[in-house]
Amino acid sequence: MADQIVTGNGGGGNGGLYFIVGGVVVALIVVVALFTGVFHTNPQTATGPSKQIDITVKPQAPAPAPSAPAPAPTK
Repeated sequence: MADQIVTGNGGGGNGGLYFIVGGVVVALIVVVALFTGVFHTNPQTATGPSKQIDITVKPQAPAPAPSAPAPAPTK
């Protein structure tokens, strides 16, 4: 039986190309996501701004009680 001599890498020379194309695709997805607003780049938006709300309630005087009804007429 004769020995086989392999000269080369077996024809799998596209691994580097796949790596580069994959990196370009990932970079393109990240850029599109940044432009569409998926990621929040504003630090105040990402952490949430602190808002202080001042609520002042002034109670109104209660409405006056209705006057007593007129007495029923007698015969």
